[in-house]
Amino acid sequence: AWIKKLIDVSRRNNLLYFRPLKTGTLDLTSADDVTMAALIAGEAVAISKLLGSSGEDGDAGDDSEDVIAHKLQEIGRRALLNKEEKGLQTMFVALGMATWPADDEGRPADAPVLLLPVELESRGRGNKGFSLRGTGPIQMNLVLLHVLETEFGIKISPEDVLPTEEDGQKLDPSEVYAVVCALAHNVRNFEIKP
Repeated sequence: AWIKKLIDVSRRNNLLYFRPLKTGTLDLTSADDVTMAALIAGEAVAISKLLGSSGEDGDAGDDSEDVIAHKLQEIGRRALLNKEEKGLQTMFVALGMATWPADDEGRPADAPVLLLPVELESRGRGNKGFSLRGTGPIQMNLVLLHVLETEFGIKISPEDVLPTEEDGQKLDPSEVYAVVCALAHNVRNFEIKP
């Protein structure tokens, strides 16, 4: 009963119905596998590398760099505020998005599968002066696991899916996606986008 009261499964929860925010999110889908592997391994990775070749949006030029720098400053400010005032880690890189049609015919779920806690490091001006560093192990999205169990009867334990430090294995997100998809095969049109 407590869990049901504590976990918001409405469309307001970004861990279940993700929506990009104008200044609160940064799209890193253009990052290549090698760069993401370095971030997952705990290395500091320049934002410009995570954004792809140039990190700019078409012909936006310097304005794009300023917009990205502003977004990063705002994301960092909010994360620091949440940590200091609420004791919550809220800066994550989401890996994989699980989606399935909503029962109410509304917008389908778009839930992060894996969450990598990160910190933002700033060195200089523009997006070239920012980097991200993983600050801990990758976590499963517990809200997603809760919904899969309560709404679809699919119990997935993070320990069953994620390699442990004792295993000595490096995490391959695509292997996690395959396991979750296999376990959720009865959920109509369930898929995970990398």
